Amino acid sequence: RDQNEPVDDLEMLAADDAAEEIPEDDDLAMDSDNEELVLLNDSIGYFDLPKDSLFAIAQHPIYPSIIAVGGSAGEEDDAPGAGWVFDNSAAQARPPLPASYSSDPSAAASKTTQLDSLFSIDGHSDSVNALTWTLPKGDVLVSGGLDGRIRAWKATVGVDASLKMDFLGEAQEVPEVNWLVPCPSSTNPNTIALGASDGS
Repeated sequence: RDQNEPVDDLEMLAADDAAEEIPEDDDLAMDSDNEELVLLNDSIGYFDLPKDSLFAIAQHPIYPSIIAVGGSAGEEDDAPGAGWVFDNSAAQARPPLPASYSSDPSAAASKTTQLDSLFSIDGHSDSVNALTWTLPKGDVLVSGGLDGRIRAWKATVGVDASLKMDFLGEAQEVPEVNWLVPCPSSTNPNTIALGASDGS
């Protein structure tokens, strides 16, 4: 404070306020013995082929049940990139409420469906960390990796929802591909933009 400021002008805590005690309430003390954690898996499907982290996911723009995921093929430092395409329409739907709320006893029998790979994304020597389907119809699936490589596959979806993937080509001109985005313009179909690292 300013040495010339009179003591009477300072804001001081009243003695009664300083002596006030706050009574303890009757809250139950935290005790780990009184806690219970219940985990419930209510998913309709699962896909467990990846052996390590996944870094990218892309949903087909016309057939939303067709999904591509990408990541690493293993935990080793030199593990190549890997990815898969699967169709989650094979998973059996279930009611939004738990089976105990259902009047249908068969609802309790719903199982989580294991989803199978329709196609494996390969050819990357490092993790696949970017994926996109081109617009407007998802004609091409493009993958980008930490190896600086982009790879493209022509996707053909049959009337029976079968998926055929044909390799179109690849390019490698940068140290790392960090993101891929499809061009939304109808005048530039099947065009993508990419973000890359220069390695520094």
